[in-house]
Amino acid sequence: MNIPLNATVYTQDGQIGRSACIILNPIDQTVTHFVLQRNDLFGYQELVPVTLIKEATLDMLLLNCSTQDLADLEPFTKSEFIGVNGASPDFVANGWGQAIFAWPYSPYVGPYNLTVNVEQVPPGELGGHRGAQVEATNGRVGQVDEFLVNPTNFHITHLVLREGHLWASKR
Repeated sequence: MNIPLNATVYTQDGQIGRSACIILNPIDQTVTHFVLQRNDLFGYQELVPVTLIKEATLDMLLLNCSTQDLADLEPFTKSEFIGVNGASPDFVANGWGQAIFAWPYSPYVGPYNLTVNVEQVPPGELGGHRGAQVEATNGRVGQVDEFLVNPTNFHITHLVLREGHLWASKR
């Protein structure tokens, strides 16, 4: 089974989004989840177990569930508060910290600059993104393009790399 990155993802109801990342367990070398980036306005991302994949091609993943079944999945990204120069969240939330931080840059800096999105990779697992750099013992060999996975045990059998520049790349 091919688990392509940046592939269109479908449920039984139709198109829902794109695959953004895979999550793998480095101990037993299995793929456990992939990250679904929704087609909505905000690009909401969530962890989808690979056991829900019914069919996969080079540019498509078909899930064996409906869109409603995906409502209870764990989010992949979580927004976390970043304090301003050690200020407490209450100090900043009341507007004082933001005023002190933003006055030299006003009106270009707002409250949206006080949070950061953090990936929620399950403990003990790793996330593999398309375009991640791959290095051998003697240096860089390319970027991750996609993963080929054995559908019976979800072990990665092959890693497709892309090397070179846009106009002279190899797979």
